[in-house]
Amino acid sequence: MELKNNNLKKYRIIVWDQEGMSIHAIAKNLDMDRKDVRKNLDKFNQYGSVEIDLRSITNGKTPILTESKLREVEKIILENEPMSLEGIKEEIKEEMDLEISRGRLSKALRNLGSFLKPTWTPFLTTQHKIDRLAYCKTHFENHATFHNFIFTDESRFYMNRNTKKVFVVTGQQVPQKQKFNPDYSVMVWGAICYEGTLHLDLVEGRMNHEHYIEILERCFNDALPSLNPRTKWRFQQDGAGPHRPPKVRDFISENGLAIMKHPSNSPDLNPIELIWAYMKEQIEGLEIKNKQDLEDAIFETWAKIPDQVVKNCIDHLRQYLPRVIEVGGALPSRAT
Repeated sequence: MELKNNNLKKYRIIVWDQEGMSIHAIAKNLDMDRKDVRKNLDKFNQYGSVEIDLRSITNGKTPILTESKLREVEKIILENEPMSLEGIKEEIKEEMDLEISRGRLSKALRNLGSFLKPTWTPFLTTQHKIDRLAYCKTHFENHATFHNFIFTDESRFYMNRNTKKVFVVTGQQVPQKQKFNPDYSVMVWGAICYEGTLHLDLVEGRMNHEHYIEILERCFNDALPSLNPRTKWRFQQDGAGPHRPPKVRDFISENGLAIMKHPSNSPDLNPIELIWAYMKEQIEGLEIKNKQDLEDAIFETWAKIPDQVVKNCIDHLRQYLPRVIEVGGALPSRAT
């Protein structure tokens, strides 16, 4: 088939995809949006051509997945661990001896459920809820903007972690375990405030209070001089073991920061958790081959986080407080 000039780019997508190049890399090399790359791949997988005009295709085709076959697919999905679209496609081929394109399969699955990201929900005791409610009420009634808060936390990044969407049949719970291949992992500690990111540090080995003080010292030397000295800055950390010793609290206070108590089991009340999620989504699209690549990607992604993204994450906390208050300190449902 003779290729038209305006279709050369589209066929490069197909060739590079078959050679194993990631969608992120293809989009970067062709200066395209990743969504457009995926659309072209889905069109090729479904119709065998990137030149076909989808508007000319009638809707009178007999579906490959009839109602009875769709019920078989549903059974396969329910009997297995949560799967991605590609995983379901492979299971259908193996269990039903049926070859179906990703595009057609995705369309058929809309009748069964939807693709959702795995999530983790912290367990909250009655005391946790009481503490969360008190925290939210105090800050909400005091009209806190959190513009003078320094939010901190640790997070672990995995080399091949799978946080992509998996298919969930309507009425079934969203999976809470994130499946991953722990080839390499990197733990980092970070600090943000309304002015933007402040400091990111590598956590090597097991964290103890001495190691934590060393990290805090680097953070304070790096970040505090650039902050408004007339602002009464408040320092928020969780209740992890290395954070609790008097030496740690004294060190923070000696640097002019007021320590703010954070409710246990409440990552949803710390805006930096949204930053970690933002970073992991960015890193997931990169080609990470080893631990050094992963470390480099983490620090490069952190350095590129726009100040407005940080502001939005902190502003979200103020909007989130009444939702927690409304449910008595519990976790607000996703629908609210």
